[in-house]
Amino acid sequence: MNRRENQRPHFRYYLGVLNQADILYCEGGEALAQGLDLFDHAWSNISLGQEQAARYADEDKEAAWCCERYAGYGASILHVRQHPSEQIRWLESAITAARVLKDRVTEAIHLGNLGIAHYLLGNSRRAIEYHELNLTIAREIGDRRIEGAALANLGVAYDSLGEYGKAISLYEKHLETSRELGDRAETGKALCNLGTAYQQLGDFRHSLELCEEALAIARELADLSSECAAMGNIGVCQSALGEYRLAIESLKDFLELARKIGNRSFEAQAIGNLGNVFLALNEPQRALNLYKQNLDLAGEINDRKSEVAALGNMGQAYSALGKHDEALALYSKQLALALELDDQRSQAQALGNLGSTYLRLGDYRRAFEYHEQDLHIVQRIGDRGGEAQALGNLATVHYNAGEYVQAVESYQKSLTIALEIGDLHSAGKSRYGLCLSYVCLGDLDRAFSPHESP
Repeated sequence: MNRRENQRPHFRYYLGVLNQADILYCEGGEALAQGLDLFDHAWSNISLGQEQAARYADEDKEAAWCCERYAGYGASILHVRQHPSEQIRWLESAITAARVLKDRVTEAIHLGNLGIAHYLLGNSRRAIEYHELNLTIAREIGDRRIEGAALANLGVAYDSLGEYGKAISLYEKHLETSRELGDRAETGKALCNLGTAYQQLGDFRHSLELCEEALAIARELADLSSECAAMGNIGVCQSALGEYRLAIESLKDFLELARKIGNRSFEAQAIGNLGNVFLALNEPQRALNLYKQNLDLAGEINDRKSEVAALGNMGQAYSALGKHDEALALYSKQLALALELDDQRSQAQALGNLGSTYLRLGDYRRAFEYHEQDLHIVQRIGDRGGEAQALGNLATVHYNAGEYVQAVESYQKSLTIALEIGDLHSAGKSRYGLCLSYVCLGDLDRAFSPHESP
């Protein structure tokens, strides 16, 4: 008996173990914990089985069949237990195996999951490439469910790049497709994604309505992962609307459920969002403690996008404590990591944070330089919301430097964009800035007239 035949029983058997662990995990309740325990105890053998199947996939149809299913049969549990870099390796092997078997349905599904893994590593542009391939195959084979998932994943990737209009259009197509198919689970996910996009535009009331509808569907279906996502978004909306007590309750429930289902990425997100609430409540030390937990957890699971966000949040907490040197050091680390990940949106956020801190220190030259760099990035990637914010920040630097004419010009540009995209928060800040600037120019008529556009 050759080596392949010796290994065949192993990769067959542990594919079944992985499948059983995933089934238990998806059942929820006590079965969820049993699934995680089974997976953790068998992990070394499961990993070896996948490696064996991948080794022979090019020349052995059964090995190819097992290889493509290792990444599929355990999709749910692998998402919470396997690092995205390892997911990429498994998925690339699975796609190769699917092509050997000419299995276009499985190939499309794995391309979508490969896009998600790259997104989790902070590479949204690469993710879009795979989701576009996924969408193309889905349409070629006429699979509406896979098409809907591809539209949703493309929306998430464009959302992360600040292209909110494109993201909303894709989410709405996903919602329409899901309703046509009568797919309640995907309908709930589409509603939650739309809620996230409207948060970025500052429309928190509409976002809250969408996410509450998504939460009701998730609970109706006993879909704990989707329930988690909806609860997290609801907490963010409540905080933005000043409903801090409700936000804390929602985010604590989110954290508890994330730990229950073993989703450490959700856990990190919940801790960070709780920190944001306490920062808004002017409790920066309490916020800082949560941000440190968030950073530590993100490091443990190698969630680089969460690390970038945690560094920025910690900087804001230190700034609120008046420790600007510590804040600048953290923002510099945030920028360095964002550059390493080629995450342009996070680069812009870090530059904006640096600019705002130098403004507080009275260093207008450096503040202006960092905000200009921020503006150039958001314009390059088409982040209209980021552009409105960057122009508003530049205007604030001009205002504080006594350059009121330039402040008016930048505030007007910021207001125009904010109104075009429906960003109510940035629009409100720009109107207030215009009022102050006109007062300083002695133009009281304009200061107190409605500011809609230049």
